[in-house]
Amino acid sequence: MLISKEVKNEILNSISNQESFIKGSVTGRTPNSPYKKIDIKPVLIKEKYRLQFAMYDERKVYHKNLQLDEAQSQIELFIQEGFANVILKTTEGDIHLICTPKKIKIKKSSATIKQAADLSHDREKNHFISRDKFYPFLYRLGIQDKDGKIINSMSDKFTQLNKFLEIIDNEIKKQNFSELTVIDYGCGKAYLTFALYHYLTSLKKIKAKVIGVDFNKELVNFSNETAKKVGFNNLSFKYSTIAEFQQKGESPDIVLSLHACNTATDDILAKAIQTGTKMIFSAPCCQQEFFKKINPSEKALKDSLSFGLVKERTCALLTDTYRSLLLQSHGYKTSMTEFIDGEHTGKNIMITAIKTKGGQTPKTEKNLNDFKEAWGLKNLYLDSILK
Repeated sequence: MLISKEVKNEILNSISNQESFIKGSVTGRTPNSPYKKIDIKPVLIKEKYRLQFAMYDERKVYHKNLQLDEAQSQIELFIQEGFANVILKTTEGDIHLICTPKKIKIKKSSATIKQAADLSHDREKNHFISRDKFYPFLYRLGIQDKDGKIINSMSDKFTQLNKFLEIIDNEIKKQNFSELTVIDYGCGKAYLTFALYHYLTSLKKIKAKVIGVDFNKELVNFSNETAKKVGFNNLSFKYSTIAEFQQKGESPDIVLSLHACNTATDDILAKAIQTGTKMIFSAPCCQQEFFKKINPSEKALKDSLSFGLVKERTCALLTDTYRSLLLQSHGYKTSMTEFIDGEHTGKNIMITAIKTKGGQTPKTEKNLNDFKEAWGLKNLYLDSILK
C-alpha cells in the first residue's frame, strides 16, 4: 500500500512532540504479522526522547525503543502489513487512521486524554536502587562516585541491577520468606550478588545468608573485604570451583547462575537440581556445545544451519530451550524472559525455574526427549552429569 504524504505527516506530527504525545495503538490483526496488537508510548532514555513499542503475540510481549524516524517507519510498516487501525492520542487531539487495502481514512477527534504522558523510563518509580541515593556498596564497587552519582561508564550496569531485582522480586513476593539462603555460582565481580543482598535485607527485611562462589581468588578477596566495609554481615565469598563447592547444612533456597560460560551453567543447574533448590535464576553466557552436536532430522532445518551466524544464534536459543525443558522434567516450572534490553547487553535471556510439588511427569520427560530427537542432540553434558 502506498502511504500518502498527508498520512505520513499526521503520524509524524502526532508522535514528534514529547510534550503532547500520550500514547498510540495498532490493532486489527493481519495474517502478515506475528503480532496481534501493538502499544506505543513516549519514554525518556538517558534524557533522550524515544518511542517504546510493546508488540504482543499469543504468548508474550516484545519491547523496542526507537528514535523518531525509526518509529515513524515502524508505524508505516505495520500499515503496509495490513493492520486495520492506528490510533495516536495527544493532548491536542486524537488521530484515527482507518486502513483498508485501497485507502487510508484519517479521522480526527478532540483529545480524550488531557494530561501529558509520564516519560519516566529508567527513573525512580520502578527502581529498587535509586539514582538519587548514595549506596556504600555501589561506591565500593565503582558504580557510584562519592557524591552518589552513577558513573557514566557504569550506567548500563546500574540498569541491569534494577532489572535483575525486578525479576527476583516477581518471584519473591509470591512467597512468604522470613529467612533464606542464596548461592551465586561464578559470581565474578559480584555486582548482582551485592545488589541482591541489599534487596533481601534492606528492602524486604528478610534474614538472608548470601554466598558468592568464584575461582578468581583476587575477586573473592576483594568482595569479602567490600562486604565487611559496607556492613553486609551475612554476605560472604568462597574461593572454589563449582564442582568442589559444598554447602553445609540445608539446601539453598535460591541458586543464581549469571553469565557462567558454556557448560559451567550446566554444572550449576545440575548442582541446584541435585540439592533440591527452590528457585533458580540463570542467565547463560556463551553456549558452544550445541554448535558441535546439533544435527536436525529435517532437511530444511539442516540447510538453514549452513549459515554460520544463523547456526550460532539458533544454537544459543535451543540451548536455553533445552535447559528449560530439562528443568521441567525435574519438577520445575520454568519461564524465559528478557533479562535486559539488548541495548544494554547481548546476554539478555533469564531462565527462571521454580520448584513445584508435582515432581517429574511422563509428559515433561517426553517433551524433552522429543526436542532432543528433533534436533539430533545426543550425549549432552548436562544429561551426563545428572545420571
